Parts: sequence; structure tokens; C-alpha cells
Amino acid sequence: MSFALGYVRFEPKWLSLFWFWAWTNLLFTCIAEEAVYRGIMQRYLVAGLTKYRYGATIGLVLAAVLFGLMHYPGGTKYVLLSTVAGFGYGWVYLRNQHIEASILTHFLLNCIHFVFFTYPALATAMG
Repeated sequence: MSFALGYVRFEPKWLSLFWFWAWTNLLFTCIAEEAVYRGIMQRYLVAGLTKYRYGATIGLVLAAVLFGLMHYPGGTKYVLLSTVAGFGYGWVYLRNQHIEASILTHFLLNCIHFVFFTYPALATAMG
């Protein structure tokens, strides 16, 4: 989707700093964001909405939107893309109830993005 929106372009590379970036991304981005948005927000939203029809889906969508809005400094395209990604991470978490699964999904997507596409985005795509 980010490719289709012109937010990134295909640019495969292997940088020597990958392993430093990967550990930093895993520990300070993926674990932290998933702990907050899936482990806290989504879990409590879903629990609070279970008495309603589609409560789990509504909780998932709300957590994904909040996750997307947190990325607002990257611009409106980044909000949209982050919301879609947040929905995916949230769906993984909702399906198996293991935060590690959403952390791994988030981390793998970021790694694919880092290795195969411009990272974090094309300069002209910001905004």
C-alpha cells in the first residue's frame, strides 16, 4: 500500500548498520508500541466492548486508529499507512492473544521495509 501511494519506492539494500537498527527497532519501537497499543489499549477496549455486538472489532479499529494518529508527525499518508498496519498488528493480537505475535509481525514488516524499500519514506512523500 505504501508503494502504491508513492510513499516509498523499491530500493533493496543491505547496510552494515542493519543489526544495530534491528535491535533498536525491536526494543524501542516494536515492543514499546505493541505494549501500549495492543497490550493496553486494544486489550482494554475489546474487554470493555465485549457486551456489544462487534465489540472486539470496534476495539481493534479504535486501537488501530489511535496507533495511526500517533504517527501524525510523519504526515497524513503515514497516518493512513500506520492505521492499516495497526489494524494488521491488532488482528494478529486479537486472533491469538499473544503480544509477542503482534511484536513479531510489526518487527518483520519494519525489517522488510528497511531492507527492500526506501526507509522510512521518500522525502517527497512526507506530508
